Amino acid sequence: MIHLPEDSFTRLVQLPLCQHLTHLGSSLAFTEGQAAVLRTAGLDPVLVQHPHWPHDLPPAILCRGATVQPRFPSPRPGASACS
Repeated sequence: MIHLPEDSFTRLVQLPLCQHLTHLGSSLAFTEGQAAVLRTAGLDPVLVQHPHWPHDLPPAILCRGATVQPRFPSPRPGASACS
């Protein structure tokens, strides 16, 4: 579990750099409150199991507004690029 207050995540997602993120990964589990803050901001919280986790996702899942399960899904065949 990440030992940061929920308001830290509220401030983080308001930074200009974070405005275009679709996911926020951590090797430590987010609390339900932290995950809720991220989802409210339009980000999917991801429990990172290895450093190259984005490569396990189909490209379409990285488009703004797409969703991913907290654990790694199997790549979907035929995933298209962001439109």
